[in-house]
Amino acid sequence: DNLNHAAWLSAASSPAFSDNLFVRNSGYAVYQAASSQATYSGNYAAGNLYNGIGVTGSLSANVTWDNNLPYIVIGTLTLEINTTLTLQSEAVIKFQAAAKMVINGQLISQGVEGHPVFFTSIKDDQVGGDTNNNGTANSPTKGDWDSIAFTSTSGTSNFNYVVLRYGGSTSTTGMLYFNGGSPSSTSHLVIQGSQYRGIYCINASPYLDYVSITENTVGLYNSTNGYPTIMYSNIFSNTTYGIQNANTSFTMMASNNWWGSSAGPTHSSNPGGTGDAVSNYVNFTPYE
Repeated sequence: DNLNHAAWLSAASSPAFSDNLFVRNSGYAVYQAASSQATYSGNYAAGNLYNGIGVTGSLSANVTWDNNLPYIVIGTLTLEINTTLTLQSEAVIKFQAAAKMVINGQLISQGVEGHPVFFTSIKDDQVGGDTNNNGTANSPTKGDWDSIAFTSTSGTSNFNYVVLRYGGSTSTTGMLYFNGGSPSSTSHLVIQGSQYRGIYCINASPYLDYVSITENTVGLYNSTNGYPTIMYSNIFSNTTYGIQNANTSFTMMASNNWWGSSAGPTHSSNPGGTGDAVSNYVNFTPYE
């Protein structure tokens, strides 16, 4: 019953919140500086303006985000170089409108099969509960948030068993944005419901496998100087292209993928293909 947040944490604070009730506050259940090393277990939040942990700014301390209350990214959250953010399996990270994460350091996902890490909209009540505390007043939609971007110094990151949905609000990037770099491992991802591009690759060479890319305008867009590979994945129900390759000096390897049809993707070199469309300079054979 506070007029603002139930708790406000500075970057230097590291409390351990356990088995608390955060209820009926007029702000976030907890609002913390990004570098706070607070931990959470067994807590419950309801009836607040936002039933979660608000974070923003620069993250310059090694931090673990757990799977108790959802984390809510406000504005731009930047993981600084030589810094590690670890995400426990089933951790939920939600984003306010146009919010994004920039990864200059090491992001480690501890997601496992059946227990992924989630990046999604503040309006998404299916994971992490009713975080914006408005019941069924609104539903998540494409473009509710911006992106998670990996830069040239993020190469030791591990991005496996992660679900991203309802982002991609910027037409010139993607919900998952390989901007000069990519994690050392990117496997078992779900890329769903981006307003523009599900994945955007520029100045990077990610290897992706066992990925589901669906319900985006463009599933994977490769810029004029990107060099991605994608294998053993499901690419379907994307509106314009499953894969669009703008790098005409590079034929992108995209074999052993399912395109939404046993006849393979739609392309002039594949008569009868009815799956997601692919651009030129994509090697899609063999297909599943």
